[in-house]
Amino acid sequence: MTRWLMVGLTCVVTFAFAAAALRAADDDPVRVKLERAKATFQAAQEKYQANVTGWLDKREAAARQAGDKKVVDQVKAERQTFTDTGELPKTAPAALKTQFVSARSALEAAYQSAVREYTKAKKDDEATALETEMSEWQRTTVAVREVGVKIGPGVTTPFCWVPPGKATLGSPAAEKDREDYEGTAVTIDF
Repeated sequence: MTRWLMVGLTCVVTFAFAAAALRAADDDPVRVKLERAKATFQAAQEKYQANVTGWLDKREAAARQAGDKKVVDQVKAERQTFTDTGELPKTAPAALKTQFVSARSALEAAYQSAVREYTKAKKDDEATALETEMSEWQRTTVAVREVGVKIGPGVTTPFCWVPPGKATLGSPAAEKDREDYEGTAVTIDF
C-alpha cells in the first residue's frame, strides 16, 4: 500500500511540475503577444499569396481568351518566379505590393517590441534568442521590398529595404544609361 501511495504521489508531483512549466511558458505576455503577431502575419501571408495567385490566374485567363500566347508564357514565367523566389512581377498592382509590406512591417515591429520588453525585464538570453530568430525570419522571407512614399500630387519617392549583409549601391560602370557624374557601384556590409 505504501508503495502505491509513493507511486501516486510521484505522479502527482511530476504532473504538477510539468503543468507549472507549461503555465509559465503560457503566462509570458511578451511571448504570447509575439505568437499572436506571428499568427497574424502567417494569415496575412497566406491571403497575400492567394491574392497574387488570383491576380495571375485572371491575367492568364484574359490572355488565353484573347489567344495571346506571348502574354500567357509571360504570366507563366512570372508565376514560376513568384513561386520560386516570392518576387512579385513589376506589373502587379500597388495594392498587392503594400499588402505584404504592411504585414511584414507589423511582425518586425512585434519582434523589436518583444526584444525591448525582454531587455527591460533583464531577460537578456530571451532577447538575444529573439534577435536571432528575427534575423533568420528576415533572411528567409522576401529579401528586398520597395515602398513608395507620396510627397506630393503625382510624385512618389521609392524606398528600398535591404536585409543585413552585403549590398551593392550605385550604378555599375557598364550600365547603359549611367551618367558620368553618378559614379560607380559600391559594395557595402551592414
